[in-house]
Amino acid sequence: IVTVVQGAVILPEYSAYLGQIFETRDIAGQKLMNLVFTNTNLGSDVLSQVEAAADACIGEDKMNFGFNSHVFVTEFDKIMPNGQAKSLELSWSPICNEDDVCEKLMLCVRDVTELKALAAEAGQQKRELEMIGQILAVNQEKFHQFIDSSSEFIKENQEIIQKTKAKDMEAIGLLFRNMHTIKGNARTYAFIHFTNLVHEAEQAYDQLRKDPEAAWDAPELLRTL
Repeated sequence: IVTVVQGAVILPEYSAYLGQIFETRDIAGQKLMNLVFTNTNLGSDVLSQVEAAADACIGEDKMNFGFNSHVFVTEFDKIMPNGQAKSLELSWSPICNEDDVCEKLMLCVRDVTELKALAAEAGQQKRELEMIGQILAVNQEKFHQFIDSSSEFIKENQEIIQKTKAKDMEAIGLLFRNMHTIKGNARTYAFIHFTNLVHEAEQAYDQLRKDPEAAWDAPELLRTL
């Protein structure tokens, strides 16, 4: 927890854990924008709005905070001096006097880096379990047929890309049809995650078919494949 006064200056009374989050003891008297928002993934326009909103709230009627509350960012990533990236969450509150004038802003900072990492890991595990469930729902023989046919189409597309040196509409048409067939088969068996991936590759071929300006880029097509 930290409090900020006019000029977006941080007061000496702040939670000791703040030093651990920002990896510095040089906090009191610092400018809010320097301590909290330097080296973040927020754009300059967003940062200028936050700074302007803080100036517009401190020393003014409490309702100004209500008018500007949507501008105060609540989450971002920040690169620390040692190069480590941290995910931080913020919550903002006005501290007002008896006349409802906002004298300070209170900012609560939470380091949610580990929570985000755990959420990402859980999301990956959930995705893998969904994929396994989709595979188990299909007859084993049909699943192997699907794998074999998909592998053949992918191998054929790889060979076409490798031997095609310039944009060739006939080759592109064949690439598209092969990938479209894989997607259709995947959709038949409700392999949802696989269908989405195949769709991305198919779109790359479709753009080559429809856009005269789209260039033939074999290394990128192989990477997508």
